[in-house]
Amino acid sequence: MNWLEITIETSLLGRELLLGAFNSIGIEQCQWLEDADEIKRDLEENAGAWDYVNEKKLNQAAEATGIRLFFRDDAIGKQQLNDVFALLADLRKQDFGFPLGSLKVAIQNSEEDDWAQAWKQFYHPFPIGEKLWIKPAWEESKIPKGKIVLEINPGMIFGTGNHATTQLCLEKLEKNVRSGDMVLDIGCGSGILWIASLLLGAKKAVGVDIDPHTIEINQNNAQLNGILEKDYTILVGNILKDDALKAQITKAYDLVVANIVADVIIEMLPIAKEVLKPGGLLIASGIIDLREQEVRQKIEKIGMQIEEIKTKDGWYMLAAKKV
Repeated sequence: MNWLEITIETSLLGRELLLGAFNSIGIEQCQWLEDADEIKRDLEENAGAWDYVNEKKLNQAAEATGIRLFFRDDAIGKQQLNDVFALLADLRKQDFGFPLGSLKVAIQNSEEDDWAQAWKQFYHPFPIGEKLWIKPAWEESKIPKGKIVLEINPGMIFGTGNHATTQLCLEKLEKNVRSGDMVLDIGCGSGILWIASLLLGAKKAVGVDIDPHTIEINQNNAQLNGILEKDYTILVGNILKDDALKAQITKAYDLVVANIVADVIIEMLPIAKEVLKPGGLLIASGIIDLREQEVRQKIEKIGMQIEEIKTKDGWYMLAAKKV
């Protein structure tokens, strides 16, 4: 299968805004495009967790930060591309109070295996919190004894564990998952968060995502971690708009985790509150500093109690209880 690889240059703050804008037109799965400075900073901050880095490839990192999208090279993919161009044209006319960058678009054809494999050179085992180690499925590195190892192969889906938002969620899950818990992962991507929940002792997990590739990738990652099919359910669809999908999410959950973007989190908060048990915990991340107050105020407005706010690399995680 041939794909159209679309790269859009933007600013650090622009990345989050673009993700929310793309989500509004049904495009959720985007790939961060980090510049060389960001990658080097990540390497320095996690120096003890990296076994090897290809310096040649590192020097080829993007000069500007941005977003990368992939569309099938067919009529449907080209229509999606037209929708992206129309959206960018509209964004260029607006004043958001911060620069969006050039919004320059580059297009090239790409073989599926090329882009699915290219980022693996930067991805090696690393620790999160006190218990968890994230291990790429293709790595054979040794993990310290006594740690909970989560093997992952994200494929075409967001969720490697490297991003600050995922790490914030994993750290919070590590401290709050209890034996027998029911967990709902909204925007589950690769499944990394719900899989971590089960490895930490949860009884049952449900993952929801709009991307149809989610089912196969989540099933594969569950198998990598020895998780049985009876212990999880993966649902595909838009939880904000699909009433039939929402009807399948009927059980009371101890934990709801959503690592998405601020706009989607704000809209799904009433759903999260509805499906949580009394005393249940919502863990929400994917929120930039400019949107943290807005999300917090919405959480308080619907009657949930903020338990913790934590930040990392300019991103926020908000945890709130259903009282």
